[in-house]
Amino acid sequence: MDVDANKAIGMSLQKMRIEAGLTQVELAKRLDKHQSYVSKVEMGERSLHVSELFFYSRALGLTPQEVVSRIERPIAQILAKQKR
Repeated sequence: MDVDANKAIGMSLQKMRIEAGLTQVELAKRLDKHQSYVSKVEMGERSLHVSELFFYSRALGLTPQEVVSRIERPIAQILAKQKR
């Protein structure tokens, strides 16, 4: 996946985590992952597999559809820039 897209997704996920009132450590515990996993996702250094999106969504207290909906606009903007 595109580096810019990973960064946009990561920033969106970070915003959702903060809105949920969670620290990276708290979210990592819910995911049964290390805090560095959450950090890498939020920094765009690691992308999520579709199956991971379901666990990530649940850990944030959201549905996968809500998460995808919230990351759709930033991704669409990146794709539009790439077409120019």
